[in-house]
Amino acid sequence: NGQVVHVSDLKFREIMALAPLAVLVVWIGLQPAFFLKRIEPSLTSLSVQMEESVNETWVVPERQASRRAMRQIGYAGYGH
Repeated sequence: NGQVVHVSDLKFREIMALAPLAVLVVWIGLQPAFFLKRIEPSLTSLSVQMEESVNETWVVPERQASRRAMRQIGYAGYGH
């Protein structure tokens, strides 16, 4: 056609809605320690819980349920 039509992707309202998110993303990128210090206690607690769960379920074979299960499936040498 030869005609150029200007299409605006974002309206003013949309820009104003996204601006705080953009500021937050830049802030997290520039000062991640500010946010990481606040989530560290939760992440540490979660990590400890996960590690305990894994140790109880997979690492410690002395648990009776594990012994019974291993004997039932015929794992050679288990439970002697």
